[in-house]
Amino acid sequence: MTISSPPAASLDNCNNKSNNYFTASSSRPLLVDLIKDIRRDVKGEDRNISIIIYTCLSAYTPDPINLALVSPSSEGKTYLVVHVLSRFPQEDVWMYRQVSPKTFTRERGVLAIRTIENNKESFQTKVRNEFTGETMSVAAYLNYLREAINEKKKNIDVTPEEAREALSELEDRLYTLIDFRDKILVFLDRPDPALWNEMLSVLSHDKEFIVTSFVEGEGIKRNRKVVFQGWPAVIFCTSKEEDFNWKDLETRFQIIEPVMKEQKYREALEHNFKTEYALNTKEDNSNITERLKQLIEWIRENRPKTIFPFPPERLVQALTQGHVPSGDLMRKIPRLVRHVAMNALFHKDERIILYNGKEHAIVIAYEDIMSLGYLFDDIELGASFTGLGAASYELLAKVIMPMFSNSDPDESESFVKQSLIKESYREYLASLKYSRSSFSPATFTRRMKELEQRGFIKRVPDEEDKRGLKVIPTWSEVAEGFSMVKRIRDMPDAKIKGRDGKLVSIWKIEDFSYLDHLEKLNYTAYWKNRKLVSH
Repeated sequence: MTISSPPAASLDNCNNKSNNYFTASSSRPLLVDLIKDIRRDVKGEDRNISIIIYTCLSAYTPDPINLALVSPSSEGKTYLVVHVLSRFPQEDVWMYRQVSPKTFTRERGVLAIRTIENNKESFQTKVRNEFTGETMSVAAYLNYLREAINEKKKNIDVTPEEAREALSELEDRLYTLIDFRDKILVFLDRPDPALWNEMLSVLSHDKEFIVTSFVEGEGIKRNRKVVFQGWPAVIFCTSKEEDFNWKDLETRFQIIEPVMKEQKYREALEHNFKTEYALNTKEDNSNITERLKQLIEWIRENRPKTIFPFPPERLVQALTQGHVPSGDLMRKIPRLVRHVAMNALFHKDERIILYNGKEHAIVIAYEDIMSLGYLFDDIELGASFTGLGAASYELLAKVIMPMFSNSDPDESESFVKQSLIKESYREYLASLKYSRSSFSPATFTRRMKELEQRGFIKRVPDEEDKRGLKVIPTWSEVAEGFSMVKRIRDMPDAKIKGRDGKLVSIWKIEDFSYLDHLEKLNYTAYWKNRKLVSH
């Protein structure tokens, strides 16, 4: 069968209180209403709106998405991000233009004590006052001890000597804790390099606690011990001219570009004039905001997993087809699949939910895989795997590589004059009914520079034209990205070898009963507040 709706099973009404975990379906999907609401203010960015929404929702999951919006200045990165974020709980949004490690630590950090119990490290923000028995914050306990030492007020519970000894023992284990869990961290501009370098380890999602230190103080300097807990969903807005290591971005971030085309600019100008010089006809969106809040609260409370309705190795087999991808692609494939999981979360009321009394799991449906086709076209998929901006990948895939279609990849002397590529690029964009960018000599030069810097092409002087250049593609770099685009595009209907050696769809599960298997693990399957009973 295909898990796009409940499997062939009877539906039994469940009156048990535990079924209140599974809310009734609303008349229209929240995601549809949310995107429609944001489109009232943000024009021409439908796909990017969806991707940013998924990124924000991922903050409340175990593996948040890191997203980079890359484009030249004044292309609407900040406007787009700010309007999407305005729909999410503002207490969870940490937004900065520029911030130093010192400011960031003081604004977001709380004092904590490092403890190790059963060989497991933790950091506690509350401690027991050993003299009064009261539980209080670490900061309050430090203040209590310091007042006792300085004898600022009479304290019958502790002597200055006892307080001094307790303070010395406490300071050895004292850290500033920054808790990133359930947070959306936004950099609207280039952050301080020192903070950025410390954040790189957080962005890798390798360890729950990461200990570092920052130097602070005027004159007499001291180290402040800092510990980061958990991982935020990070949104980083940057221009291509900024001096960052592109490898850091590519390996840790999903990279997208704002749409840069005349139609978007025209619609945005019309919206600006309507906002300024026309009566306000905008509908109240409080219901949408409240529904989003309820979804986030449900995720916080239940911390659901998202699972495929078949063994995970089937998906790996379909994506790799026996080919072992490079290390970079190994990191990028799970990043893309995270968007599938977010689609399932947004549509949880239309998905099978498994529950064993402790843990919830949402079963990813065929429609969730298909959602990748809406989020990413072939150009955007290719950009995701190559780490290029979408417009630069489009230039490579749709203009440059077809000019070498009859060339031998092993023939290093194959080249095309850059002037011919430039003219072909102009004609290609003009032929499109909808393009993601407009042509200009400056944008063409910038994109060619990016392709060269990222190793996808080489440019050498043209002996026949002293001011011209010859372009040579780097075949191995291009081929792997092209191959992965096709596999992702085919994923909803991917086929693998079954037990009998024949090709079967990864969604076909005749060779085992999924619900029966889950029943043995004490999971019960629900759909729309009803229990699924397998036969």
